[in-house]
Amino acid sequence: MLDTLKYSKHLQTAGLSRDQADAQAEALSEAISESVATRAQLESVELKLTNRIDGLDAQINSIRWMIGLLIGMVTVILVKLLVM
Repeated sequence: MLDTLKYSKHLQTAGLSRDQADAQAEALSEAISESVATRAQLESVELKLTNRIDGLDAQINSIRWMIGLLIGMVTVILVKLLVM
């Protein structure tokens, strides 16, 4: 995250008073911590997405099997109709 002490010193070097620099550093640190996801949060989202993708892969495979069976059934029906 943000090194508030280092940031405050940079602000002081640029001409801000110590109180102003410290306040700026704290405000920025709070803003960043509220808007940036942690590693744990990102890993949790990654796991959820991976599980969701795995579930979708299983559904796609089931649909492929169903389509294959339907094509086979239609082929059998057409062959029987043509043989008659």
